[in-house]
Amino acid sequence: MDCAAYRQLFPKYTDFPIELEDQTDEFDAWNEHASDCNECQEWAMGQYVERRGYRVSDFPCVHIADAVTFTCHMHPDPWDCPDYTIVYMKKSKLYGLPIRDGGSAFIPINYCPWCGVHLGSREPFSRRLPLAFLSDVEDDA
Repeated sequence: MDCAAYRQLFPKYTDFPIELEDQTDEFDAWNEHASDCNECQEWAMGQYVERRGYRVSDFPCVHIADAVTFTCHMHPDPWDCPDYTIVYMKKSKLYGLPIRDGGSAFIPINYCPWCGVHLGSREPFSRRLPLAFLSDVEDDA
């Protein structure tokens, strides 16, 4: 499958749950392309970000946009959810990797762990982040 076909089928195969009858050879080819094509993986991340009501251009990169706009219906607090990979401290405007020790500790990062882009401060988008992502914890950094 090529990128154009993958992107055309994206709405069909990302409307969850996918019915068993939809899991055809076409689905297998689509899923294989999703696994093998870095360009389409990043494009798909952008599509998810847009579905959540955000613009990728408001973030340092598509990877951070995807991580930041992620929401978990089971764990509204990012400190409680193992699926939140990045936290953002609004007071210091720092990104970090949460430490899952029952508290609100995090390891500050300056670069995207996926693509290496610098994560400079971007005040405009920080006001539009999901409330669950914005930690109310007072940070000293």
